[in-house]
Amino acid sequence: MISIAVMGSLGEETASRFVYKYYSLYRQIKILGIDVNFELVFLTVWIFLFIPLLSLYQHTIVSGMARLAGLSDCKHLILPVGLLLFDFSLLFFNNRTEFNLFATYIYPPLSIIFFSGLSLVLFLMYMLR
Repeated sequence: MISIAVMGSLGEETASRFVYKYYSLYRQIKILGIDVNFELVFLTVWIFLFIPLLSLYQHTIVSGMARLAGLSDCKHLILPVGLLLFDFSLLFFNNRTEFNLFATYIYPPLSIIFFSGLSLVLFLMYMLR
């Protein structure tokens, strides 16, 4: 499903040149000098974990928006919010090089600060309460 979306939006010649770091890591696994095909296991686990996580994030956003707007039912917001999230995900990077720079230099410190800082703030709020 994801590869169809990537190929449809970027074309086969562009999508085939992409290097996915984790996917390449799983391609290099050898047991007793024999190449082992762990790519399928990795992709299956990634899809079964990533798709529900995105669905959970979207449901959280839609539920929060429905509560803020005072709506009793959030079904009418699911598709518009999903389309907006998809559009915003494509707007952040102009090309693959810009994405690689972000993923290499900006995202790791940002994620460490965000995740550890958020966890610390939540822990302190719990302890002070």
